[in-house]
Amino acid sequence: MAHKANTTKLLVGFESRLENVKLAEKKRLMDQYNDLIEWLMMLNRNPRYKILEDNTKPVANAFSWIDDIVQIIDSSENKLKQERLEIENNLMDQIKNFQKDLEEVKSQVGQFKDNF
Repeated sequence: MAHKANTTKLLVGFESRLENVKLAEKKRLMDQYNDLIEWLMMLNRNPRYKILEDNTKPVANAFSWIDDIVQIIDSSENKLKQERLEIENNLMDQIKNFQKDLEEVKSQVGQFKDNF
């Protein structure tokens, strides 16, 4: 995730996309990876075919890519958690500032009322 979520709308969108990747895309990739493994096992059991490095290379690459994808998902999840915390802290600061401004206005209204 190259973009920083600086609004709640973006953050929720990114979190939703990441959740979709974690659930649907990861399952799809694992299913395809398992198909590759089954294909390789089928070739291995067939005495007419000799297993060549060209046959095992896609499986090794797929394993490496899946590992990379899991690491990307984990780092993206951590990044989004940090961004959520920053946004929540900013919102809390805005609430505190608003409450402070509101108290000042109430005080000014009270002073105005007392003077007239």
